[in-house]
Amino acid sequence: MNIMIRNPKNTALNLMREAGYTYEKQKGDELAFVKRISGEDFPKYHAYTKQIPGLLTISLHIDQKGPSYGTSPMHSGDYDSPLISAELERLKKITG
Repeated sequence: MNIMIRNPKNTALNLMREAGYTYEKQKGDELAFVKRISGEDFPKYHAYTKQIPGLLTISLHIDQKGPSYGTSPMHSGDYDSPLISAELERLKKITG
């Protein structure tokens, strides 16, 4: 799921850190962040942000387990759930 924040009050890096996310990597013009949902490595929130002047886009999903290879998908992700909707609402309050 995605949200767009117009005129964010700070940079994506600072806003996501304020929201409890850890910077993971840069992929092209996007920054990737993660936030554990529990004390374990998985599941965790995985966010990609893209920022241009006056607009911040956040794309969020939940990684249910780590990457696996062979005949199965690279990872098991949840892209649309009440948990994601609630987290996006929380991010709107922090970033807006």
